Amino acid sequence: MNYFDLHCDTPFEIYHKNMRFSDGNTHITAKKTAALENYVQVFDVWSDNKLSDNDAFSDFFKIYENFKNELSASSEFAFCTCADDMKNALENNKKAALLGVEGANLLAGDINRLYELFKSGVRILTLTWAGESCIGGAHGTKTGLTDFGREVVLKCESLGIITDVSHGSDKLTEETVEICSSYRVPAIATHSNSRECRDHSRNLTDTQAKKIAAAGGIIGISLCDNHLKARGEATIDDVIRHMAHYLDLGLENNVCFGSDFDGTDLPLGINGIEDVYKIHDAAHEYGIDDNTLEKVFFQNAEKFFLKFL
Repeated sequence: MNYFDLHCDTPFEIYHKNMRFSDGNTHITAKKTAALENYVQVFDVWSDNKLSDNDAFSDFFKIYENFKNELSASSEFAFCTCADDMKNALENNKKAALLGVEGANLLAGDINRLYELFKSGVRILTLTWAGESCIGGAHGTKTGLTDFGREVVLKCESLGIITDVSHGSDKLTEETVEICSSYRVPAIATHSNSRECRDHSRNLTDTQAKKIAAAGGIIGISLCDNHLKARGEATIDDVIRHMAHYLDLGLENNVCFGSDFDGTDLPLGINGIEDVYKIHDAAHEYGIDDNTLEKVFFQNAEKFFLKFL
């Protein structure tokens, strides 16, 4: 099957747990992706909130260098920084790897650091993760973008870094989507489920989801257990429930996957990327047609990145 995933934390995991990307014990390994035909993965480096912003910035380069080395040891993968790279990788039967950062607090108020991230190949920037930072407020706060946060969003637009509102407060999300809708690259939500299906501040309201889609953005369904279901262990049926709700909102050209592999507890029956076919099969049994499933699992994200990367 074809699969495009907007978010995982694998680089952080393999670095800090001293594991190999080829065949380690993470949710995503090169070996576990063997059955996927066309595959694109956004690999994120998380800005660990236990660190100072400056230390998180230093940590990024350690994780980045380690991941680049691990990736180069897997000949089936290609590191991509533009649409042509991604297209060429897929046409040559390679799996495409894109680089993101989760938590722009590592910029620590210095816009020059954004240029350094861009030069390293970062093309997706998740603005917040938790609490309040130099960028603005995360979910659970009522804080929007700071002045520096607005500067970062605008600079991302000019550089060609895609802005991600997952983890953002409602106010930050709305402000960012509005800013980006006035420029070339729409804001996206790489791993955010539906608040209508699970009332959690990390999830998107229907209004937010529609605004992201109306501006041309995409939304990734997360496999985070706690963001799928309020009580008890989530199952694949809960994943389908969120997918079906987004489709009912008319977002069949905007819904994607952002699994959060290696960054969260997973629903029952999903142990890693090798099991994503189970979600596809369950969605098919639910009654979602093959054309729509191909869009959700691959084409919507592919189309967006070919246009804006």
